[in-house]
Amino acid sequence: MSGIIVEEESIGEEMDVVEQEESFNEPQEETTQEDVVEIPEKFRNKSVKDVVDMYTNLESEFGRQRNDLGELRKLTDELLEVQLKSKKVETEPTVDVDTLLENPSKVLNDVVASNPRLRQIEEKLVASERQKALSAFEQKHPDWQQLVNSTEFAGWVNGSGVRKRVSRGTYPV
Repeated sequence: MSGIIVEEESIGEEMDVVEQEESFNEPQEETTQEDVVEIPEKFRNKSVKDVVDMYTNLESEFGRQRNDLGELRKLTDELLEVQLKSKKVETEPTVDVDTLLENPSKVLNDVVASNPRLRQIEEKLVASERQKALSAFEQKHPDWQQLVNSTEFAGWVNGSGVRKRVSRGTYPV
């Protein structure tokens, strides 16, 4: 890294000389508020060396953060690849001749159970059976919602500890 070493006092003197030369060469104009540059509070009363050091530190910190971000992105990509590979391994059981001949029913059950299409069909079948059971229950008891929300039913449920736990879902049915 190449840098220019400048004495602080010489910069101030040179700037004064340049300003004086400019003022002689140019006609005097009134300075408006647009021409005045407001120096932020953190830079006031700082030398040029301090400001250059601050900027250099800022650049190095920014570079370090960019490197960290790149490493994190790379690690995230690797983690996602590993997760995708593990999911593929879980869904595709290996079947070889030896295991098929040793325990054919277990191997076939594992292959069928790991098939995502069959799992979807099974879930749809369960949902259809639940809907069919709900429809049959509603045909047999059309006023069941009113009955469940009544105070008499709540009293009946609260009259037994077992019914109370079942209604809260803390007791297996």
